[in-house]
Amino acid sequence: MKKLLKIVLLIVLLGVLIGAYFYLSKNPSDKTDKDKSAESETIEILKLDESKMTKIILNNEKGSFSFIKKDNNWVYEEKQDLKLDQNMLNRLVQNFTSLTAEKSVEKEAKDLDKYGLKNSKNTVTSFLKDGSSYTLELGDKTPEGTSYYLKLKNKNDIYTVSESVGDSIKYSINDLRSKELPAIDTSNIKYIKIVNLKGETIEIKANEAQNDNEKQYGINAFVMTKPYNNIHAVNSDKLNELNDSITKLSISDFISDSSKELSKYGLDKPRLEILAKDGKNELHLYFGKDVDNDNVAFKIAGAPEIYAMSKDSMEALNLNPFDLIDKFVYLTNIDLVNQINIENGSQKDIITLSRTVKKAEKEGEKDETLTTYKINGKEVSEEPFKNFYQKLIGLQVEAVNDKNLSEKPEVRIVYNLNSTNKKTTIVSFVEYNNDFYAVFVDGKSEFLISKIQVQNMLDEFNKLKK
Repeated sequence: MKKLLKIVLLIVLLGVLIGAYFYLSKNPSDKTDKDKSAESETIEILKLDESKMTKIILNNEKGSFSFIKKDNNWVYEEKQDLKLDQNMLNRLVQNFTSLTAEKSVEKEAKDLDKYGLKNSKNTVTSFLKDGSSYTLELGDKTPEGTSYYLKLKNKNDIYTVSESVGDSIKYSINDLRSKELPAIDTSNIKYIKIVNLKGETIEIKANEAQNDNEKQYGINAFVMTKPYNNIHAVNSDKLNELNDSITKLSISDFISDSSKELSKYGLDKPRLEILAKDGKNELHLYFGKDVDNDNVAFKIAGAPEIYAMSKDSMEALNLNPFDLIDKFVYLTNIDLVNQINIENGSQKDIITLSRTVKKAEKEGEKDETLTTYKINGKEVSEEPFKNFYQKLIGLQVEAVNDKNLSEKPEVRIVYNLNSTNKKTTIVSFVEYNNDFYAVFVDGKSEFLISKIQVQNMLDEFNKLKK
């Protein structure tokens, strides 16, 4: 009996719920609609035609800043050649031609002082072509600190606006100046010069030639012409890192628009310099003293202004030339080599590479170049020879030579080439200490290589001779 009673009660309850559902679906609550309407209502403070704006003036504790429209750009009326951040100016104008409130606080307020609006020091005035103007007055921040109080001049209706809108009324001229430096295309760099903090001049140029085989200093896209006596290929990964550092250079602050203060900021005798060219444009900067713990003074060559930049950005340009170059002792394509002479003490060996052309047998096929490899007149197989050649051209320098040594080699390698640029290259390994050789390339020594590297190469060669 009890079980039957429970079933009946559940059926009744289900019926009530179904009835309530159908009633509510056909008779939605008026109060809910009103609440939704109130929540979605836009509170418009000011609506102007942006295309008719001719001028906007910011007045705040930092000064009075007037901007006028000229050739579809905004310019600083007091100094019209000053480069401004047009995106920031456009956002500023948009803020005050179509301004909505976060909420309405009080209508016809009697006590303006509690909102910081009795004698506002922060205002923005928009001027239109018809001569009319509209001024907005900014008050204190709300207790939450995420909004500002604001009202229209001559009206006492109080609103709150976002923190970003309020902060924009407090902009100084420097806040609205462009922080971009002269633009260059780092994907098309042709030339870079850096004078680092040690006073070393690093000069990098494009390794231009008709094809890779004609490039005199290896197949790398760039070579370093200074500070070393010989020209060296630049490591592509290191160059990409340098280019990335160049693209990130920007102004962090504005110090002075006058060149009269160069000595004050160490720019009369710059401690670091960079010049980068892309074939059409150039970026040429000088760096001086620290402005504070985070920034350093710098200027653009040929311009009077003094700026600040993050010290991290400058330090990224303070490069050691040795870190930029490829470390190969001498890297050349095997197809350019006709003969290699290896002198190790009293032992002298001659390697020859003789080439013949096998004509294509079928139309559309290419002729084939066949190479014969010989050591002291004895032919060796191609695969073991190429393994040795990789060991030979794989020799890498490991440090800078700080001694002035005479070229009296323990090991000497002479490359005879078929290149149109250069016919002979001589590489010598001269005693530096117990562990290192000084490397001479065509009579000039700049770097060191471990003796064990050279010995491993010679061991590979001796295996090949057997």
